[in-house]
Amino acid sequence: MVACVLACVLPAFAMAKSTGQDTLRTALSVKALPLNEAQAGLPVRLRAPITFIDHTANLFFVQDSTDGVYIDAELPESDLTYLEQGDFVDIVGRTEPGFFAPIVAATRVQRIGTDADVMTMAVDPVVSDLRKGVYDASLIRMKGEVRSGQFSPAGDVTTMSIIVEGQRMTLIFPYDIGESNPYEFVGCTIEAVGVVGATFNARRQIVGVNVMVQNYAGVRELKHARQNPFSVEA
Repeated sequence: MVACVLACVLPAFAMAKSTGQDTLRTALSVKALPLNEAQAGLPVRLRAPITFIDHTANLFFVQDSTDGVYIDAELPESDLTYLEQGDFVDIVGRTEPGFFAPIVAATRVQRIGTDADVMTMAVDPVVSDLRKGVYDASLIRMKGEVRSGQFSPAGDVTTMSIIVEGQRMTLIFPYDIGESNPYEFVGCTIEAVGVVGATFNARRQIVGVNVMVQNYAGVRELKHARQNPFSVEA
């Protein structure tokens, strides 16, 4: 037991000692860093539940009581395959600037709990604030009409395009979502729970809003389409 405790504590202690910096311990403390400080690779130690994970891309998001943050796992892909949405994890890593806001480059990830009810963490956003980055990396709940659905040519993700209060957004599902067909939702009004991401330009400005949804359990049909456009005979 003592050996286990030391193995968990010493890596983070050594990192803080080597840099002379205090270890950042909340998502907000990472996200609030100025760009030059995030580039310095400051030590990070977070404990929070996973709100979204993509095993093929070796990335995930966590959210604690302060904010959500993107985690880029600098680990073999096989080291993350046992993790799932809702797992409570202990993360050791360092800061990186990211493309929009600071992120964490994780050098160690350990599951310390399971079955966190992350869906209850979702908030109803002010839609106009999504493009301002207010909800970046946070879990949200939104309602909209599905305009299209498709599998990516590479076969690694499934996407849906939806209209929310007049704004077009993209729902992104990981490759291992299962057998459900995204075309079945076209024309439906849905409620979706997912993590806010985005596409950015070279000036670190948001040019499009993406919402990462773990699986179809995060999608609830509110109003069925009057007619499935793909069922109409030519």
